[in-house]
Amino acid sequence: MNRFIRKEFIWYVMVGGFNTAITYLLYLGCLIFFSYTISYSISYIIGIFTAFILNSKLVFRTKLSWRKAFQFPLVYIVQYIISTFLLYVGISMLNINEKIAPLGVLLLTVPLTFILAKWIFKNKNN
Repeated sequence: MNRFIRKEFIWYVMVGGFNTAITYLLYLGCLIFFSYTISYSISYIIGIFTAFILNSKLVFRTKLSWRKAFQFPLVYIVQYIISTFLLYVGISMLNINEKIAPLGVLLLTVPLTFILAKWIFKNKNN
């Protein structure tokens, strides 16, 4: 991994960590009123919006565009499907606490989302 990619990935992880913390706190707040699936969905959608802006400006240093704004959620639709399945397995089958399970799911999906986000933000056609 070259130095530039490592630097981008480090920024991606730091920005993602910040976004994850905000999203996780929102998830915990939503659990007061909703089931874990609805809470996860609400926090996930808000997290996508936040991630788009932060990744565009701080990680990949590109201009915001409508094209990227429409493509970026596709990364997270794929990630959502995978993570919801993993969340179900963790909570329902492995009896992992519903407050902790989303954190483990993120560890498994972050590398995939970095690669896909980088492609969207750095693709010259965007």
